[in-house]
Amino acid sequence: MLVKTAAKSGLVPRLSRAFQKTAADTAGLPLDKVVVHNHLLGGGFGRRLESDGVARAVQIAMQVEAP
Repeated sequence: MLVKTAAKSGLVPRLSRAFQKTAADTAGLPLDKVVVHNHLLGGGFGRRLESDGVARAVQIAMQVEAP
């Protein structure tokens, strides 16, 4: 599984460090194994400021055979 060796996520630039920590903690990985890809897109309407979606995405990714 991809999540066991590295986790990747696309997020807001200003919060990427906090989201990286959330993803690492959820996956049980060190910070240097988590890569955050910033998507400079609009339309989050404030939800992009919360990290619970990151944790949920990592939990789901850990249960499936594909990224």
